Amino acid sequence: MWLVPFVGECRVGPCQYAQGDSIGFYVTGTDNHSLGWLIYEVGDPEITRDSIAYLSSTWHGYQRAPVPPEWLGTQPVRAAMRDVAGNVDHGAHLDGHTIHVYPVRERPADTLALALKVADAGLDAARGRLYLSDRGRAEIVVVALDPLAVDAPIPLPGPADGFDLSIGGDSLLVVIPDSNAVAVVDLAMPGSAPELVPLTGVDTAAGYRASSLRVTANGKWFVTANTAAVLHEHYGALVEFDPVTGAQTTRFSPADVGEGVTFDMVRLVRTGDRTRLLVGMSHSCAYIYDAGTDALGPCVTYATGGPTQPAAPDWTGSRWATLHDLYDAAFTPLRELPPRGMTNVVAPTPDGQRVYTASSLGIEVIDAGTGLVQERIPGPYLWDGRLLFSAAGDRAVAVGALYYDRAATRVAVIDRP
Repeated sequence: MWLVPFVGECRVGPCQYAQGDSIGFYVTGTDNHSLGWLIYEVGDPEITRDSIAYLSSTWHGYQRAPVPPEWLGTQPVRAAMRDVAGNVDHGAHLDGHTIHVYPVRERPADTLALALKVADAGLDAARGRLYLSDRGRAEIVVVALDPLAVDAPIPLPGPADGFDLSIGGDSLLVVIPDSNAVAVVDLAMPGSAPELVPLTGVDTAAGYRASSLRVTANGKWFVTANTAAVLHEHYGALVEFDPVTGAQTTRFSPADVGEGVTFDMVRLVRTGDRTRLLVGMSHSCAYIYDAGTDALGPCVTYATGGPTQPAAPDWTGSRWATLHDLYDAAFTPLRELPPRGMTNVVAPTPDGQRVYTASSLGIEVIDAGTGLVQERIPGPYLWDGRLLFSAAGDRAVAVGALYYDRAATRVAVIDRP
């Protein structure tokens, strides 16, 4: 007697495979004769009927079959076990089971390798540039996008961390942690010395160090400051700077979550329209700031554990994505995203209709409404980084460290029709 086979490698919805992958059948059991074949059928009407031979009285483990291009789409799958005596078990556990097969597409793309470790990245669509910071370099690395090439760097008075463009896009605001200041770079006057704005709201005496910076639609600058209070534990504060009045205030500190609660504000994430700002807590929850009401909402928890990266929004914040889940504007879970290899970077498109993931499989595009993968774009395995989009969503820029060389950064510019 044997246990019937079932299609594995799926947790959310149908099992999903790209053409050229292999489908897995997990089989376990014994037979009083000898197990002979796993017979499988795909499609209705039938597209493929084939078998995998295995002559033994015991079978335990995965058996795999290649996924051909003719399986594209959502297909029913059936399987049966047959022993050498001709007895057949038709795999009742597969009744109603489906698989989804999607294409592998080579999108027009340019790539560039850089010898730096990225701390922050940002697109300047008006100038056709990508800006990158490295905590060990006193400059902003500038990459021209058309054609893709390294441009002249922007010199700074000290090593840079987080940065953002001003609302009008005429200035680049860069955190200089060693100076406890923000360098204001005038992009209209290349080569001019940046103005330094001291961060008096960051308590360096208590061990805080400025890191990330984002500018919201109401003109305010928000800076995170972290301190290693205990080995391997980080405590963060959120400092607000009003450039009109010059006032700096602490909007959030460890006292707001209670004694003994540890958290790490790794970086800030804002929406494309700057109306919402996520203060990402990598191991507990996240706070969302609304620029229209000037209010910081309550800490919202993640549906599936604490992600290693803050959630990423679409252009307006109507949808947010983590490595595991998709959320609406109120951070209510909409769906669990299908597991895709070893995923390390995720981001919705500006319209929120698709979710891009960068993993060991390449870059994959998921339909946000159905959870079905639309395509796989071959590319380097990015261990950590960003997925950035043009406002129209017709261009994606992937920036990240390579899995096999964390000190190097790969930039890939992918154009979609």
